[in-house]
Amino acid sequence: MLINGVDVKLRGVNRHDSNPSTGCAVTIDQMKQDLTLMKAHNVNAIRTSHYPGRPELYYLCDKYGFYIMDEADVEIHGVDGLYSPVWEEDYNKHAFSAEISDNELYSASVTDRVKRCVIRDKNRCSVVIWSMGNESGYGCVFESALEWTKKFDSSRLTHYEGALHAPHDRKNDYSNIDLYSRMYPSIDEINEYFRKDFDKPFIMCEYSHAMGNGPGDLEAYYKVIQKYEGHCGGFVWEWCDHAVELGKTADGKVQYGYGGDSGEELHDGNFCVDGLVYPDRTPHVGLKEFKNVNRPVRVLGYDRKTGTVEFENILDFTNIKDVLDIKYEVTCGKEVIERGAIIDRELLDIHPHEKRSIPIMVHISDKSKCYIKFDYVQRVKNLTTDEGHSFGFDQISLNDAAIDENIFIREPEEKYNTGTAIEIEENYRRVVLAGENFVYAYDKRKGCFESICVEGTEILKKTMEYNIFRAPIDNDRIIKEQWYAAGYDKSVIRVYDTFVKKEDEGISIRSSAVISAPHVQKIIEFQVSWKVSLSGKINMKLEATRNVEMPYLPRFGLRLFLDERMDQVEYFGYGPYENYSDKHQSSYLGLFRTDAETMHENYIRPQENGSRCGCRYVRLFGSGVHWSIISKKDFSISVSKYTQEELCAKRHNFELKESGNTVLCLDYKQSGVGSGSCGPQLSEEHRFDERKFCFECCFMRPELTDTEEEISETKQCK
Repeated sequence: MLINGVDVKLRGVNRHDSNPSTGCAVTIDQMKQDLTLMKAHNVNAIRTSHYPGRPELYYLCDKYGFYIMDEADVEIHGVDGLYSPVWEEDYNKHAFSAEISDNELYSASVTDRVKRCVIRDKNRCSVVIWSMGNESGYGCVFESALEWTKKFDSSRLTHYEGALHAPHDRKNDYSNIDLYSRMYPSIDEINEYFRKDFDKPFIMCEYSHAMGNGPGDLEAYYKVIQKYEGHCGGFVWEWCDHAVELGKTADGKVQYGYGGDSGEELHDGNFCVDGLVYPDRTPHVGLKEFKNVNRPVRVLGYDRKTGTVEFENILDFTNIKDVLDIKYEVTCGKEVIERGAIIDRELLDIHPHEKRSIPIMVHISDKSKCYIKFDYVQRVKNLTTDEGHSFGFDQISLNDAAIDENIFIREPEEKYNTGTAIEIEENYRRVVLAGENFVYAYDKRKGCFESICVEGTEILKKTMEYNIFRAPIDNDRIIKEQWYAAGYDKSVIRVYDTFVKKEDEGISIRSSAVISAPHVQKIIEFQVSWKVSLSGKINMKLEATRNVEMPYLPRFGLRLFLDERMDQVEYFGYGPYENYSDKHQSSYLGLFRTDAETMHENYIRPQENGSRCGCRYVRLFGSGVHWSIISKKDFSISVSKYTQEELCAKRHNFELKESGNTVLCLDYKQSGVGSGSCGPQLSEEHRFDERKFCFECCFMRPELTDTEEEISETKQCK
């Protein structure tokens, strides 16, 4: 697909006229808000799903610079609910509502709707594609509409995804359709299309279902779009969450309602709460992800010998020197060691779709892991974004050194290591270890600690837990049925045996255990070793074998319940936003400080949220207590005021009740998020389906730092 001779990729979204207060009656200011947000997040195209927008939208798109797929107001989707045994047999072999789409009685009315769209918007330069409608089957009705459109306007491309669902008992005419359109194709399907002989460019009129905590596959789709000249790009489903504003609760929380909240019998639940922005247009993390995946510049590589970085201009018509500066920041461990900027217009003379290597002279050490982060910053204010606005970033490694997790330790172990032996008291239920100003109690039935008490202050509010479940996200709507059937939500720990051993440097406790549900076979078998040093540091090593007959795991890790005031968080990992293995393009590696409230992503339907992956260190503090966990291998964390049980139980975010604890999840791994609520199921590379795995981390001795009055308010040891 060429526009003015240039191979253009559509980095688009599906958009409805929608507002939580005014419904489908949107104002010009509301449209401007949508379009300026889109421009700020690197959206260049809009599909007017599933009807033409109000006329002013096109004027604004001409002015601001968007490509539009203009879709006629044709939708026969609801008729597929008619009783049809043939329909139930095979979705792909039979058309949507062929009794309408292949019935000449409807040709005049469908063509009339297409005509009204085309004739009204024919002079709008932003319109580059005419779409015949949405999910309405195929047959003579649409062949007539397409024939009229091509005769009236041969200068633009035509689109109709419904052609994929054409009847098989007739000779179908596709000659007036210019694009091969798909909804939610898998990456494998796209690759297969281009391996065969094809005669039409490939376009995704819907992909990457952005419902709730998602989408998690944007980078994968970006790569396959760039891979093939014949791939035009596509339109993420969709722009905004559709929900009705119902006022505020007594404590000031906004209430959004969705399907079923008005007592209606037929509804789609929260299935229309599926956008990149909340109803009030606050961006989801998914929109930030879209923005950075579609950044205007990409780093292709770094040559350590010459100190040059190769950049590629992803823009279609604009030279980088005319619009952007490139700022950079070098970090080493937890320190920022250098900042700079590339503002030389000659160096930034990178033509559209071209590459250039630029020398970046930075001084780094080979003793610690170093990264450089490039920010692509707007030079001059334009119609939609201001000078200094960042359009995205890249972060790359500058050396091969390992991350030294010890640099994050606040207090050296020697401060507490007096050489005093640890006393052991053991019975059938627990092991109690008493050292220098600490007492730890290990629950032999649970295979982990029930008490961490330092200088008279209890750190744990409840016994630690092994955790394999998560509050299902919207994109888990299919796999979660398998998780429930496997009992992941009801799993329990069964410890077979526990051995305690004195060692020169402390005490080791080793337990053999399984995780299972009451009604099914074992899910995981594992052996865990806990080594408590004389100073009070705890090293954990867990070696596990998963039952591969069971579904892939949502997660595996430890869940800790801490004092609710211990809600301040410092971590080294991906941040500053929520991220997962397949959803971390909007985040970068660094040292971040935040809190439990900020880490919570307030999706309208509560679900798993707030994870940070790629961590090597986390410290929780507040109310006079600091507690750090480090590891030589990446792990994930989440810190929340809410339990996963509470997130599962409530239909709306305004109904959530805080647990009274700070809930810390330390995960060896968590499955990705994908876009399986409507798209393909989660790709294998992001599923937690390892047969064997090993989880290691080190719990530093908790530190008490503040006044005696603050400490006395925390839970005391029993």
